[in-house]
Amino acid sequence: MAGRWGRRVIHFPNLPIKLLMPSKLENIREFALKTIPSASK
Repeated sequence: MAGRWGRRVIHFPNLPIKLLMPSKLENIREFALKTIPSASK
């Protein structure tokens, strides 16, 4: 399952980063930090 999440975590942020502005990158990073620990559980 860890491998599956790793793939999703890489694909998920890639899409929003291209759609959203660079300034929103910080928001995505914060969201990823909260999502990664949750997925680990």
